[in-house]
Amino acid sequence: MLRDCAKTIINANDKRAEFRKENKVKGAYRVKNEATSFILSIPRDITQLSDEQWKKLSDHVLNQLWQHVNKKIEINNKKNLISNLKRPHKKQPILNNISMSDFAKHCHVVLHDESANPDNKNHLHIIVSNIINNDVIKPITQLGATYNIKQSFNYAMKKLVNEDHMNYTPKNSVFDGSDKNFTDKKTVFEQPKNYRFSSTVKFIFTRLQKNFNHWLRAVFNKETLKIKEYAEKTATDINELKSNKIDEVTIILETAKTIEKGNTLPDALKITNKVTNNIHPRKRRRRKKSKNNSPKNN
Repeated sequence: MLRDCAKTIINANDKRAEFRKENKVKGAYRVKNEATSFILSIPRDITQLSDEQWKKLSDHVLNQLWQHVNKKIEINNKKNLISNLKRPHKKQPILNNISMSDFAKHCHVVLHDESANPDNKNHLHIIVSNIINNDVIKPITQLGATYNIKQSFNYAMKKLVNEDHMNYTPKNSVFDGSDKNFTDKKTVFEQPKNYRFSSTVKFIFTRLQKNFNHWLRAVFNKETLKIKEYAEKTATDINELKSNKIDEVTIILETAKTIEKGNTLPDALKITNKVTNNIHPRKRRRRKKSKNNSPKNN
């Protein structure tokens, strides 16, 4: 056993139930799906890992999963901030990032050594609690977490024993190699520091989204200097886009207008009054109902 935290995972659901009951939080007290399970196995016909290497692999996989979960929490928080500003009566939860120590306490890791049985594969069983600090962490249960673990597992195998999954052909496979939809084999790589966007428009629009999210957060936290700074940056990005991304920019401006009105922001802190582009959203044509389909009077 590489990490014994089974009791913490079981107790997390009980603590959450007590917390919600004491604070009279609406909704179910307990969660049916308490934890998510991952199994990482390696074939017998490749280099096997030592116990110490299995430990390093598990630490790497959990560290990558922890980073992935926190990134997803930040993305969801941005969406929920917009939703909370537009609908204050229906507030969505804003979660704090999880510390590595808290995350590690909610991970149970068991190494199954199948050396005695040549037909079975050595494998690592990882169980991660879906409840941490009384919050249900949805990113742990989603497909992105599985993909992240697979990629980090492949990367660790390459680094530890130089086994590349791209060069391995299984003896028995349930997949058809000629199937174009089979996309499990993807090259392991580290994202380059200088990421190049496919176009200038995409680069500006991505920057616009980040600046707009910073502006929303500043409005939510009532940070006047930051509101002014990001209002100017957001408006500059919109002006640079000119006639590109009209539909997406229109949504951003409509959201900004609603928030400016709801929070009674002065002109210096607004985005909409700094935009010089004449953005006209595309109008959808409505089909005219034919007279033949109208109900006849009896």
